[in-house]
Amino acid sequence: MKRIVIAAMAGMVLLIGIYGYINGTNRQLEYSIISHESGYAYKIDVQDSNFYRLCSPEKIYNICKLEIQILENGKPFVKFTNNPETVRNQGGGIYTFLPSAILFSATDNSDPRKNKKSYELHYVEHLRLRYLLVIAVLCLGVIFWISNGVRLTDDKSSEIPFWFWFAFSIILIIAVAFRLWWTSLLGCPYWKADTGSYIYPALESPWFPLSELRTIGLPYFFSLALAIWHHPLALLVAQHCLWLISSVLLCWSLVKRFRLLTIALILLCYLSFVQKNIHFEYLLYSEQMARCFYVIFFALWFLWWDKLSIGRCVILGIIFVTNFLVKPSAFPLIGVFILVELLRRKDVLAAKLRYMLPRACAFGAVSAIILLAVCFGFWLRYGQFNITSSTGGRDLYSHVSHLTYLDGGCYPEIKKELRLIIPIYRNKYTNKWDFRPNWVIYNKPYEDILRDIGYISPLTVVREFVRKYPGHGSRDQQINKVWETLALEAIYHSPVDYLHHVAISLARLLGKGVTGFYDPKTLTFDQRNYELLEYSKQRFKEAWLDSARQPPQSLGNMTGSNWQPTSSQVRTLSVLTLFAEGVSKAVDIVFGGYKLWILWALCIPFLIWSAREAIYRSLLLAIFALGSFCVLYILFLALINSAEPPRFLLNIQDLAILGCMMSLYISFKTIWEAVIPNKKIIDEIHVCRH
Repeated sequence: MKRIVIAAMAGMVLLIGIYGYINGTNRQLEYSIISHESGYAYKIDVQDSNFYRLCSPEKIYNICKLEIQILENGKPFVKFTNNPETVRNQGGGIYTFLPSAILFSATDNSDPRKNKKSYELHYVEHLRLRYLLVIAVLCLGVIFWISNGVRLTDDKSSEIPFWFWFAFSIILIIAVAFRLWWTSLLGCPYWKADTGSYIYPALESPWFPLSELRTIGLPYFFSLALAIWHHPLALLVAQHCLWLISSVLLCWSLVKRFRLLTIALILLCYLSFVQKNIHFEYLLYSEQMARCFYVIFFALWFLWWDKLSIGRCVILGIIFVTNFLVKPSAFPLIGVFILVELLRRKDVLAAKLRYMLPRACAFGAVSAIILLAVCFGFWLRYGQFNITSSTGGRDLYSHVSHLTYLDGGCYPEIKKELRLIIPIYRNKYTNKWDFRPNWVIYNKPYEDILRDIGYISPLTVVREFVRKYPGHGSRDQQINKVWETLALEAIYHSPVDYLHHVAISLARLLGKGVTGFYDPKTLTFDQRNYELLEYSKQRFKEAWLDSARQPPQSLGNMTGSNWQPTSSQVRTLSVLTLFAEGVSKAVDIVFGGYKLWILWALCIPFLIWSAREAIYRSLLLAIFALGSFCVLYILFLALINSAEPPRFLLNIQDLAILGCMMSLYISFKTIWEAVIPNKKIIDEIHVCRH
């Protein structure tokens, strides 16, 4: 672990140095025509976004400092003031900064537009020395801390070959540099349909960002990021840190616990460059956080495999409940953790229970305390002891709306209206396996549904009912209660149809695999990306204003419809996109569609055969943990929410591919050992013959 931490720190220091060198050069600012402001003062409207970023009121938080130079006939102005009135009234070659411009006067107080003198703007950007000192002290402290015996694991690391560390460092540095470059160029994340429901709670109530629509996990993570730096870029940096920590931990667990060097490098390359992961990293979807926390949980679990103390169970419990508060579908992780821990012990049942009981209590206690605290806070704010008001019943009904029991039962007034639309929806759409959950629960206006059914939908019917007959709780809570009652009634009266629907949904879901959901185009300079980015920047500014905060003055270089990338930027992005597409295509060829699950199933006989060897015990238990969790998660997902977008399966994509690669490794090794005799045995036979 020492080498990996030192390599990571060295890589970051190298990147910081490169960044400081590149931005420490003298550059010319772009500016429009000089205009007269008042008195002796003339104004230059600067069009370079770096100027806004580094001369903004928040510039003291930047790790860099900016030196602006105004040149008159090649000679720099040396008089600076913070008071614009001094420039207007006194003049004489004084300058100052405005929020979006530079105010200056000519050295002889003449009109710069007519005095036949040339004026240029240059800036030099440097890393702040104090930040470099802080980074150096922290790095030295961590190195000293590691060198004095503090380790993440209890075992001494065996010697890892140089080629592994070299390849590991190269992959990691390229991935980090790519994210820093693209993030700084964008200036803010992309804003999609779900983004606002995570951002607004973090802005409006940063200490406890609860909302009725979303669970608290991702908004709280965004609150922590914004507390460090109140800028949309902080959200992207936080997403990148999640990717970095989870990827390094998982790869290190493979090296440390199982010595799977090649698989660790392949997995790191996959985690760093596959397009889906990059897509969700820049879209601020909750799938990114859920995916990373699953990886962190299993990585730490594998690292602490032999000595799982009660304190480490508490840490795993915190990670689990955090993941649960991001996506409640993390629930099956509890059963997998307890089952695998019992199987790992070779003792009798009584000894296993004595070992597991305090650890399970620690794991469950910390999870329950955090969860109850969140539920209690939700009750204080919204009057309901829960973690959300609108997802359970809503999502379930979107899954089974076509099975709605219309002949009696609860809510007869609602069903009177649903009889006019559900049969049409069933005959023309769901019977052809064309589900429209967004129409059912969000009233999304699809053209064909508007033509066949009109502007009425289950949501409009339920909303009208709640308006006429208000009950206890907020409107969202009442609507969710109606959804839940209708969904459970539909399942009760049509259990066979429900299970048939679940089975087909599950088959179609697995057929998509874990690589075939999206074809993201976030890594492009095309017009569609510009439009999405401009829309995103506008929405972020509105979000900051709605929360009574000053919006950031700079949101990246890619601004305005007339912005064009430079040739070097196009070449850089082309190389990165080509590499990302190559990695994604390779993963799709090997693991796309049903191939992942078929490969895993074909490995089962070899896994059973290799179970005779004690050296494979830990690796087989790790595969069992990954496989059982993936199976339970997918079944749970199919039972409660198969009509939702299949992106939810992306939460376990890394674990599924890792489990399959580990299974293939054992299978190939078993076949190799069966086909190629052991060299040691052959040598012993030769000795006996002689």
